[in-house]
Amino acid sequence: MNIVSFIPARGASKGVPGKNKKILGNKPLVAWTVEDALESELIDRVVVSTEDEEISRIARKWGAEVIPRPKELATDTADLQDAVEFTLNRLRENGYDPDYMVAMFPTSPFRRRGLVDSAIRMALDNPDICYVHSLKRVDFDLEDLVDSDGTPYMSHEVARDLRGCVFSTKMNFGVERMREGPAGRRGIILLPDESIDIDLPRDWEAAERACARWL
Repeated sequence: MNIVSFIPARGASKGVPGKNKKILGNKPLVAWTVEDALESELIDRVVVSTEDEEISRIARKWGAEVIPRPKELATDTADLQDAVEFTLNRLRENGYDPDYMVAMFPTSPFRRRGLVDSAIRMALDNPDICYVHSLKRVDFDLEDLVDSDGTPYMSHEVARDLRGCVFSTKMNFGVERMREGPAGRRGIILLPDESIDIDLPRDWEAAERACARWL
């Protein structure tokens, strides 16, 4: 069983410039995710996809392989799926054809021990599942759930019952089967810190406040 971790780490970030190589706590941001992937009992290759030479150096220092991607696949408007396909093609050209790919995003640096392996095992144990992804619990107020004319989508009673039972997908990790088959999906609920997604300076500040709990 071949299981590869794909870690996309562009150098050209704008909201927090250079965030993937910026120090969070005691190590570069991308290193948090490389370490998590290397600690997995099931992942057999850890690959960082980047166009940035310094991120490449950091990734290798912390134990990952690097498959450089073309700069046109590392812009704000580039489709991440194109970078995935580029990386998979390079792996296959060198004789490695993964059964599963685990996408792990360095902008969400916090994962409890065993979280990713639990997701992988969920996929391995159920042949009907092709994708396991991370979920964030959604809190909302009824005032936010209105049409343009102010008409509520639901009653206060329904909103109260649903609060805490609705989830959104988060870019912390995803486990995808590389072979065709049933299209079933499952999700794993993240802890609050695990839901941090660093895009803006305030997100970096939230990560700095949280990182002491994960060192």
